[in-house]
Amino acid sequence: MNDLLVVSRWYYPAGSSVLIWLTGLTLLALAAVAAGWTARGAGRRFCRVIAVAVSAAGGLVCLAIIAAEIVAYEFSSPLSVAACAALLAVFAWQIRQGRRARRLKSRWAASLALACVAFAYLFFYGSIPNIVALKNDELAGMEGENVLGRPAGTLPVAEFADFECPPCAAQDRNMDRLWGTYSDRIRYSFRHFPKARHPQAGPAALASQCAAEQGAFWETKRLFFSNQDRLGEVLAHGDLPTIPAGRAQSYAQCVQSRAAWGSVSKDKQWAENLGLRVTPSIIIGNKLIQGLTNYSRLSLIVRRELKDWKLPLPQRAAARPQTGCAAGPATQGCSE
Repeated sequence: MNDLLVVSRWYYPAGSSVLIWLTGLTLLALAAVAAGWTARGAGRRFCRVIAVAVSAAGGLVCLAIIAAEIVAYEFSSPLSVAACAALLAVFAWQIRQGRRARRLKSRWAASLALACVAFAYLFFYGSIPNIVALKNDELAGMEGENVLGRPAGTLPVAEFADFECPPCAAQDRNMDRLWGTYSDRIRYSFRHFPKARHPQAGPAALASQCAAEQGAFWETKRLFFSNQDRLGEVLAHGDLPTIPAGRAQSYAQCVQSRAAWGSVSKDKQWAENLGLRVTPSIIIGNKLIQGLTNYSRLSLIVRRELKDWKLPLPQRAAARPQTGCAAGPATQGCSE
């Protein structure tokens, strides 16, 4: 794991992603090339020098990211490598344009479009994750009330999420898949971190904990994440299709009295004390990963941590669980 921590510290200097700087270099290179078309004499030469120098710097950064993806992250995200390769091509085109007098506006426009697509993927889903090693005292109380897996001989994994946060829904599908693969080697805990800017996040967290008291937390979690676009409508019904028959009244009383809010508040307070700022956030062993991280990277980190904890890797992948709405009559109210 040490190589992943080193890459993360390089990729997030002072907490700011290298992608932000890379975006600036890309825009500056494109602007310098465009300015060179209208400038004259010394001004044109200056714009060309700027375009070539900035593009060369950006290209070196792209090469460093590609090397980190292949060596440290074991080529676990081919699309991220492809996106960085596309940016490398953009910088190469700008170097060629900066050294030529000929105006290739169509290639300039294609470079801009390609850069937009590459950055859209990298910023949303393909960036190298921000990983921080936590101290033992910071891990005290990491496990919440909603837990899957046996307590002994397993790697602790905790997910902090907000039911109204779109990246959290995508991350939760990855966590479902991670549990399906490593269910015999990890102990998985879901913890609430509702944000004030999401009006339905708190009520949904309360409702899920009331469902937990009826033995239906995990089905309810999938129901809420699958219906983020109409979460208020789902909660307004007063009952949920995931609640077992005969337990609807107990669930309704729990929600009305807010009896389960203490569990939600405890999770939120623990996250704030740890200094978590974003959702989703994942803790694997003693490694904190903040932000949306794709499954292949999470799986790599789990394997590395299992090795560091001297726990055996799973002999075979377990059956992948249902994502989104669970099957069966309990979730007939789920949307497609």
